[in-house]
Amino acid sequence: MLAFSRMLGISASAEGLAYIDPNHPVQRKILSTLAEIADLNPDEIHVGMDGCSAPNYALPLHSTALAFARLCQPDGVAKKRAETCQLITRAMLTYPDMIGGPDNFDTTLMQAAQGRVICKGGAEGFQAFGIMPGAIRPGSPALGVAFKISDGDLKGHNYPAGDPRGHVRPAVTLEILRQLGVFDAQDLEKLLDYGPEFPVENWRKLRVGLASPCFTLEKD
Repeated sequence: MLAFSRMLGISASAEGLAYIDPNHPVQRKILSTLAEIADLNPDEIHVGMDGCSAPNYALPLHSTALAFARLCQPDGVAKKRAETCQLITRAMLTYPDMIGGPDNFDTTLMQAAQGRVICKGGAEGFQAFGIMPGAIRPGSPALGVAFKISDGDLKGHNYPAGDPRGHVRPAVTLEILRQLGVFDAQDLEKLLDYGPEFPVENWRKLRVGLASPCFTLEKD
């Protein structure tokens, strides 16, 4: 955000506002850009506060998925916007460690996907990812996916709270990628710590069951 302020030639304290204030010119520009790529009006997006005190945004899941699809394949947008989208996805795919870090699911998934998927989760069980053009089959369009785990996905199954492995979001993400044909068995082998299936163990570490996704995607 500070770099964006400099790029636009706007002071980080423009109009007497901190750069993380929702009414700062940089934040208004971020909101209008998000609204454009998600096909919404800015007033349809609810603005809250993130854990780092910067603004965060609430919008419908289908709008989030559309935004990720457009980010991966910016057809029908202005040339400058398309170039910026391509710059962002190229940076994410080239430097996935900058998205989440070591042992983070988003980073690990993008490393395993090798240019096929961008991925970014959020708080309270939120997950979104974009499938790059041609990742499903030759000539296939980009696809955006967004979902939310209703209980917040706070505790990983068979792992300590806070450990990214064993959470529901990675398992759901991997199952979606499997069903779409983006990932095959060899890809999933690299990500076994994240699912899509987990053994259920009791306090003696004896296996008593299996947890696995139980949905089937509807395909047009």
